[in-house]
Amino acid sequence: KPDNAEGGHRIDMALKCDTLNYNNTNDDDGYDEDSFRSSKEDLKAKDGRNGERPDYSRIFAVIEVKPNSSNANMLKGFSQLVEYSKNVYWNQHNRRFIWGLVSGGPNVKACVLGPNFLLASRFMDVTTAEGRLELIGFLVNWSFCELPKLGYDPTIRFNRKHEY
Repeated sequence: KPDNAEGGHRIDMALKCDTLNYNNTNDDDGYDEDSFRSSKEDLKAKDGRNGERPDYSRIFAVIEVKPNSSNANMLKGFSQLVEYSKNVYWNQHNRRFIWGLVSGGPNVKACVLGPNFLLASRFMDVTTAEGRLELIGFLVNWSFCELPKLGYDPTIRFNRKHEY
């Protein structure tokens, strides 16, 4: 469970902004596109890199893994993504939406989680060449995305002095 999580939920995996120097505060100049890197973070591990516990403050996508793609498992996966998104929104005031993946057996669905909605793609079956190509293409596109396309909003500012 990440340090700044509400409740006892533990994310299976997440993608985070590794060296993003962006707080979007009133004393900040904005995004530093050159400093953006993404990496996979195993949030079930006790410690993250350098002995630090991982947290929600740098996550741009959450990943939930289920043993198979039954309706019950996928519904539970979507429900867990919604719970995780609450913590991301709580820790990242400058988010318009959050990306997510739900994996059930060989099937993967990409999701966009907004403050009041969840959109999901059709299944990408990674046992087929077409499904693997879709998933890999999706992940590669994430690595080249500009920050607003990852869900960050440069127009939202946080005033540290007054905390609004």
